[in-house]
Order: sequence, then structure tokens, then C-alpha cells
Amino acid sequence: MRREPNLQTWNAVKTHITLMFQPVGRGKKARHQLDVAHQRANDTEASYTTYMRRLYLTIGAGVSEDERLYRYVKGLRDPIRENVFMREPLTLF
Repeated sequence: MRREPNLQTWNAVKTHITLMFQPVGRGKKARHQLDVAHQRANDTEASYTTYMRRLYLTIGAGVSEDERLYRYVKGLRDPIRENVFMREPLTLF
């Protein structure tokens, strides 16, 4: 039986439409990219954040908020990562 999505917000509608029209296998590729994602030397925090948001959008609901936060912070460069870990954030965005 197919489960209908909960589309009560505009963001939920956009996410659902985006996921419906993705190429087959794109989610698996995004998961692999998430496994190796990190902020490179020439990446700003904004560009790294945008990249991670795109990966999470591609993967969809298959990643919990705790996992998203952990993977995002883990991929930050050292001085920034340590500072963020010390603040103990509860949500990613």
C-alpha cells in the first residue's frame, strides 16, 4: 500500500515535487556523497551549507535531524567544527 505524503506546508510540497522528478539512483549517489562530504579549503561556510542542504533534499526523509546535524558539523573545517561542537547545537538549520 502506498503512503500518501503529508503536504501541509509549501516546503513539503516543493520537496515532494522535487523528489518525484529526480533521476533513478540519484538518492543513492547523494548518500555516497554525504559519506565523504566535508568543507574543502576554498569552500565558504555558506557554500558548504548549500551543498549539504542539496544532499539532504535529494536524500529526503531518510536521514534524521540528529544525523543531519552530526554529518554537517563533522564535515566542517577544524577550527569551525570545534567551535560548533562546543556550542552543542540542537538543530541543523
